[in-house]
Amino acid sequence: MEYYNACIVFSSELKIEELGKIISDKILGGAKLDGLEKCIYEEVPAIYTKNGVLGFEIVLAGYSGLNKDNDEYYNFIIDDCIQRKINKENKLDNNDSYNLSKYLVELFKYEFKDSNIIKNIELCE
Repeated sequence: MEYYNACIVFSSELKIEELGKIISDKILGGAKLDGLEKCIYEEVPAIYTKNGVLGFEIVLAGYSGLNKDNDEYYNFIIDDCIQRKINKENKLDNNDSYNLSKYLVELFKYEFKDSNIIKNIELCE
């Protein structure tokens, strides 16, 4: 059964907690991003939706700054954890996915077009 995923990258001078609050309000309808203390990614700060949104795990990870060459960027990741779990339980392939990354790029560009909070929005490599 198909599942959905997405990954975009962008720059911001805001710290991860501040940026997470703004993204929560503008993009996620107020769904809280937290869990910085959990260290879900080794050595990379990350916050996430603990209860998911419509079955998606959503993660904001990375470092503030505007120099991508110095690892000063954020990743915004969506993973369809519920469908992947169902597939695993039913011994179905997890090979087919719908990538929502292009949609996310356009959504972020639209929502942040009148601000300098988020810059250089693009697809993950």
